[in-house]
Order: sequence, then structure tokens, then C-alpha cells
Amino acid sequence: MAINEFGQPSCIERVRRSSACGRTSVIEFIETDHWKLLATAKRFLLAADVLRRSDEYKRSKIPVTPTLHLTAHGIKMLLKANLIGFGLTLGDLRRAYGHDIWSLWNHNANHALRDEACSMARMAWSRAQNDPSWSDSFDGQPEKLLVEYLRRLSDLHTNETEYALRYVAAREMTGPRPHLLIDTFLPVADLCIRQPHVLLPWSSAASGTFPTLP
Repeated sequence: MAINEFGQPSCIERVRRSSACGRTSVIEFIETDHWKLLATAKRFLLAADVLRRSDEYKRSKIPVTPTLHLTAHGIKMLLKANLIGFGLTLGDLRRAYGHDIWSLWNHNANHALRDEACSMARMAWSRAQNDPSWSDSFDGQPEKLLVEYLRRLSDLHTNETEYALRYVAAREMTGPRPHLLIDTFLPVADLCIRQPHVLLPWSSAASGTFPTLP
């Protein structure tokens, strides 16, 4: 049996897909948009983690913006993947959200993912207090800081700031530190890779019914 890049059998499961004409076909789960976005999220968040742990990152601020860009894209893909698993389509998400991480984060169907992320943030915050690479003051609540960082990251990832993380920003801007974001969402992505349906709303996952966009 073939093993994919994440150390799993290439055929994790099979899913049934119905076409507009009523025909039903069985496809490998790794061929679905749900899996493809989960895999993309893991790749980008892992790349961000490698970059922020690099010697160059420790020596200078040059890699900060690329690290935040990788982090933002990975989080966006993770949030979209969960919504696709919930029953929305790529077209739905592109039309309704685009690059808006903040709106994706606040979607009702991502409530289990939000809870898991807040739990991971608390764990990361606790470990980080003995990590000299973190420069945070460790006062306040990590969940609130995570939400604040996500809001700022979302702004930098959209046209509100002229896509400041990808292009030359029109003005000086301050971004969030990537450490808490990466140490929160990379484990969440790992969990979703291992158990793709674990953070989906149980009611829709169990019933097979999927609501439309809010």
C-alpha cells in the first residue's frame, strides 16, 4: 500500500460523490478538495515553522514577513478545508470569503476548530514561557492574544492593506508575532490530517445534511 507524504496510507478512505445528473461515483479521499486543502495547510504551516526556527530568523528580521505570509496562507487553507468538509464548495468560499481569515475563523461551522485552537494556544503558551526564542511578556490570556493576532494577520492578508504580506505595503504596518499562531495551528493541522472529520460539527457530519452559507 502506498504511503503519502504525511506517513499515511494513500487511500485513507473512499467517499461517494454525486454528480448533477444523479450519477454516483466512489473516489479516494485524497482526491477531494477537503484533503487537498488540509495537505496544503500542513505544508505551509510546516514551512513557516521551519523558517521561524532558522538561524537567519534569529539573526535578523528579514524572514519575518515571509514567515507571516506562509502562516496566514496555511491558516486560511485549514479553515477553508474544515468548511469544505462541512459541505461547502471552493466556489462558495471564494465568492463569500476570498482571503478573509477573520470571517473564515468566525464561521459557525468552525466552532470546534476554534475550541481546539484555543486549547492548543493555552498549551503552547505554557510551554513557551521557558523558550527564550519567544519574546512575549506572557501576561494576559493566550486565547485573547490568539484572536487579536488572527485579526491583525487577516488584515495584512487582504486588500484592506493592499495584501501587505505579499506585496510592498503602502505604509508601515505592524504584524503579529508568528510563534503563537504557528504553535497553535500546526498541531491543529496535524490533528486534521490524522482525523479529517474530527473538528466538523457533529450534527451535520452525522446526518449528512449541510447548510448553506450564513
